Amino acid sequence: MTAFFDEREGKINELLRDGKVAEAITVENELVETVLKVVKIPEFPDDLHKQIEVGIFRYKLSGDRGREWAESVKSSRLASGLHTVFHDLARKRIEMGGSGAGAGRFSDSPSDILNRFEEQRRYWMDVRREEGP
Repeated sequence: MTAFFDEREGKINELLRDGKVAEAITVENELVETVLKVVKIPEFPDDLHKQIEVGIFRYKLSGDRGREWAESVKSSRLASGLHTVFHDLARKRIEMGGSGAGAGRFSDSPSDILNRFEEQRRYWMDVRREEGP
C-alpha cells in the first residue's frame, strides 16, 4: 500500500464519516491536482491517463455519482480508484525520461514520482548551464 494514497484516502473517508463533505472535497481536489501533474510527464501511459480522466469525471465528490457513492458508503470511490491506477502504473515498470536516462521508474506514489522528476529536471538544467551556450 502507498502511504501517499493511504493518508489522503483515509483523511477523505474520515471527513465523509464525520459529515464534513466540503472538507473532504478540498482534500480530494488536492489529491487530483497532484495526480494531474504526474500524468503530464511524457512517458506516462496513455491508457492509465484515460482511466484517470474518466475516473475524475465520473467519481469526484463534487459530482453527482461521487456524492451518491460517498453518501451511501462514506468513502471516496475516486481516491480508491486512483490508488489502484497507480499500483497498475508501478507494475508496468516504465522509465521516466527514456530508457535508463531519466529519473527512474514510475512508482505507485505521485509525490515520489514528482520529486524524482523534478530532481532530474534540475540536474539537466545544471548540466546545460555548465556546458554553456
